[in-house]
Amino acid sequence: MSNNQSIIRLEHWAIYLRVYSTIGVITIHSCGNHLYSFQSISYWWWANIFDSLSRSSIPLFFMLSGAFLIGKNESFLTFIKKRILKVLIPYILWSVLYLLLMSILLKIKFSLTDSLKMIVTGSVAYHFWFVKLILLMYMLVPFLNLIQVKLKVLHFVFIILIWFLLLFYSSFNKPPNNTLLNNILEVYKYAGYFLLGSLINKNYKKLITYKALIIGFFILSILITVIGTYYLSFRGKAYELDESLYNYYSPNVIIMSVSMFALFRMYPFKKKNCSKFVIYVFKYGIGIFFIHVGVKYLLNMAIRGILIGHLPFYFPWLSIIVNVVIILLISFLSVFLISKIPILKLLTPSVYYTESSVIKTF
Repeated sequence: MSNNQSIIRLEHWAIYLRVYSTIGVITIHSCGNHLYSFQSISYWWWANIFDSLSRSSIPLFFMLSGAFLIGKNESFLTFIKKRILKVLIPYILWSVLYLLLMSILLKIKFSLTDSLKMIVTGSVAYHFWFVKLILLMYMLVPFLNLIQVKLKVLHFVFIILIWFLLLFYSSFNKPPNNTLLNNILEVYKYAGYFLLGSLINKNYKKLITYKALIIGFFILSILITVIGTYYLSFRGKAYELDESLYNYYSPNVIIMSVSMFALFRMYPFKKKNCSKFVIYVFKYGIGIFFIHVGVKYLLNMAIRGILIGHLPFYFPWLSIIVNVVIILLISFLSVFLISKIPILKLLTPSVYYTESSVIKTF
């Protein structure tokens, strides 16, 4: 074990929640073909259901980060070293690999200026926006730590309520054209999830009494997302996917994410080792996140969409599940093999699990 690894204790709920979120991201990206094509209504419906069920995955990542980073007592330099650099370096390396992949397979030529711009803006691959945003959020953590020390729970609730109302208002207005203002707005939109994660983690016992209500809100948010997306997408003569209710900061997704986080936090997981499947996905989750879109694209190219587009099954729901499982397994195996090659280890920062603790590389 290298010297730059640190040991932190995570309870099983956080491990399972991270694995759920990792699989959820793959599910969202696996449903896109069906949701945009409208070639099969049955496939569209099942893709809409699976996508809606997975919409909380990205907010849950932010909430987990907030739960374990806000209030953590460490210096700013230590925080930069443990968190930002350990995410930034793999991100840059994966960005270069994706640029090379596009140059070779798609015959696209990128100038050095264009490449640097794409890396800085997180636009090399469509899922890299999350990495850029999480890095910006990490920069805010020391400031959020100062706030949470001086604020009481009621103040936190008030701030989150203002955040929710402003998000609701901004959803009816076009985003600014200024890049800097857009970045500030994006950070603001997800900062609330950081605070929510910390707030629920510290006060979850108070929510146990309202468990049935929380389950009801979760089910309601799913139904609103599924049925609402159908109505908005099929209301015109020309079918077109309306993603308003898929937005990670839409009210229904906020309620869905908060409910899911609270339910995982409250659930009395047995104090025993997680299954090997959960351990492996948890351990290599970061690498899986980086590589899964490339795996999906290469599979799509290799078999001309037969597997990724419409698997030869009579049941659309089974097709989507098999699709997700195949991408997950290939991504895991690829990351596992990469992690065994010393010169490529920087691409796959791993999380090592033991019975009583989790040993993290970032």
